[in-house]
Amino acid sequence: MVSTLAMVGRMLRRTTMRMLQVCAIDFTAYHLLAPLMRGSRDAGWDVEFACARGPWIPALEQEGFRHRQIPITRAVSPARHARAAAALALELRRDPPDLVHTHTPAGGLVGRFATFVVPSLPVVHTFHGLPFEDEPRGSVERSFAAVERLLARRTSYFFSQASGDLERACRSGFARAADSMVIGNGIDTDRFAPEPAKRASARAELGVPDGDVLVVSIGRLVREKGHLELADTAFALRARTELRVAIVGEALPSDRTGIGAELHEHPAAAALAGRFRLLGHRADVDRVLAAADIFVLASYREGLPRSVIEAMATALPVVASDIPACRELVTDGANGLLIPPRDPIALSRALDRLVTDAALRRTLGARGRAFALLRHQERDVVARQLPVLERIARRGR
Repeated sequence: MVSTLAMVGRMLRRTTMRMLQVCAIDFTAYHLLAPLMRGSRDAGWDVEFACARGPWIPALEQEGFRHRQIPITRAVSPARHARAAAALALELRRDPPDLVHTHTPAGGLVGRFATFVVPSLPVVHTFHGLPFEDEPRGSVERSFAAVERLLARRTSYFFSQASGDLERACRSGFARAADSMVIGNGIDTDRFAPEPAKRASARAELGVPDGDVLVVSIGRLVREKGHLELADTAFALRARTELRVAIVGEALPSDRTGIGAELHEHPAAAALAGRFRLLGHRADVDRVLAAADIFVLASYREGLPRSVIEAMATALPVVASDIPACRELVTDGANGLLIPPRDPIALSRALDRLVTDAALRRTLGARGRAFALLRHQERDVVARQLPVLERIARRGR
């Protein structure tokens, strides 16, 4: 009787296809994967997710998403990755879904290795940027590249947020052009939109007077995001008393190049006083962007940066690093300005130009808003993925 009931239970569970979303940390699951998880559930999937335990897990569990706790780390640690893959492999052998969808370098490594215990299990991997800027250098990057080539053979299909990343991945043997798609990066263009009332209340909350020009940057407080270059720029332009700079973000425990202390102690903090602020983590980045006049992303490398798209949707002029991912969003002089990465002098010139030219700010911002509406609606990005995920899952049944 027990075995018969168990069999019936398994059959009932199999009437709905089940997907497991795998990433390294809960921050990624909550902030980046939740729209896809909700869209998949709305399309009839039973959606679960696997990542390390963290403070964002309860919010997703309250929405009904089951969490499989796996000790994944973003650190470069083969031993810890192996333990995480073994733990997930036990989960998959005990209770396999119909599809595993992995994300980010660490999540892709652990998640795809774990699926070797269920060879018939379909696997989709999404590139949210590649872990190195150009060709692999040094033993760690070369080892990672070798592992990626091995895991590519275990992957049924590949998504990439950026076309440049997918081209590099195919060229490096990390993906196959015939089994891949560029999906873009989507945002809620109703939440991120220019609203005069929202702008007025947000500026009042932040203490930004009328006539001042607020520059905002959003990103983890790590070296590669270019926040130190922005601080250098703020210091260089300190004589412009109308200029204010606010940085949104914090360093995660897993980040290896945190710069929070350096930013707090930077000369700009003293020279600009209350005009240079570190706002920490904000759940209301839409309000911060509504208060802003200019957005900056001075990053050294990116996937397809969501923050730039959010700023564009809010009709802000964008100053971004001239790197492949940003070039997919920003056309220099048309809907924003591009500057070389690691170059505070070029950033200073671009900001000085925008601070003094309100008409240019309005023109670039309007064009950016139109671009975001045309290319980066969240619902469209989710919709691109769902037919592929269903096709790949049914192929494995």
